[in-house]
Amino acid sequence: MTQPTRKIFISYRQADNADFVYRIRDWLIQRYGREHVFMDFDNLPAFTRFEDYIKTRISESDAVLAIIGPDWLPLLQAKAADDDRDYVRIELETALSTPTTILAPVCIKGAGMPNRRDLPESLRPMCDINAARLDGGKAFYDDIERLMRDIESILTRTPAPSVKPKPSAPEVHDPPLGSAAAYATRAKQRILAEDYDGAIADYNEAIRLDHTNTSAYNNRGLARRAKGDFDGAIADASEAIRLDPTNATVYTNRGFARNAKGDLDGAIADYNEAIRLDPTNATAYNNRGFARDAKGDFDGAIADASEAIRLDPTNEAAYHIAAPRAMRKAT
Repeated sequence: MTQPTRKIFISYRQADNADFVYRIRDWLIQRYGREHVFMDFDNLPAFTRFEDYIKTRISESDAVLAIIGPDWLPLLQAKAADDDRDYVRIELETALSTPTTILAPVCIKGAGMPNRRDLPESLRPMCDINAARLDGGKAFYDDIERLMRDIESILTRTPAPSVKPKPSAPEVHDPPLGSAAAYATRAKQRILAEDYDGAIADYNEAIRLDHTNTSAYNNRGLARRAKGDFDGAIADASEAIRLDPTNATVYTNRGFARNAKGDLDGAIADYNEAIRLDPTNATAYNNRGFARDAKGDFDGAIADASEAIRLDPTNEAAYHIAAPRAMRKAT
């Protein structure tokens, strides 16, 4: 009998040891494949509600890893005190209420499970689950291998359905031959359906028919980035910039791909140019803040996050930068 494909959802806070969480993600990807490990909102289709996307993803997942670091509880309490929408809390509440999904708490970097009394009522069932522990240093490799075995053990004990329901995708139509615009339109439909290989093939054809199609280069770069091909994403964004040096969005996209590759200075340079071209680009401020935070420039990170919040008060990711850094500077 064929083993069902496992899907893992990682719930974590960007402001709570994100680099350490990325190490956990990389091990999961090696075991289950990149396309079966979900983390962050990189692939969120435009005009989609965050909460709807979270619930769809978790309904498709076999396990939700709740990564709890030293700052996890203070950040939860800060969100609650500000009456702010907390997507991490929504992730965990959704996992707890989804019968086909296993919630697996993992305490990292010396953190412990919060006391039941410190959690909102909806999250208190987490305290009934024995959490795994994972720390850095020499014990990391032993701990991560044990964690991988434990994850596979709970998935084996609780078999997942061999076929999970998928969100409805837009119907994909064949374009008329010879139309670059139609290929590009179908490619966008395929991106919404998460058919990135099909989207790239369509953008290849659109570009073959129209070498000056800036949008096709940019969007093919987005599809490549979704597949983890950051070099291809950077190359496509660079060509789009060559064709249209005034497009702030493309600079932002190239900055994101460079950041994903670890080229923080290159990413910041792209975000600088995006902001110069469009001073209202909240995404560029937000992403530059993350890059500065990763470089240890906490003042710059807070300034960028604050400007992103001013431009877009609903920018949940920017609060993840500003709040913890401001608290640490104050102590």
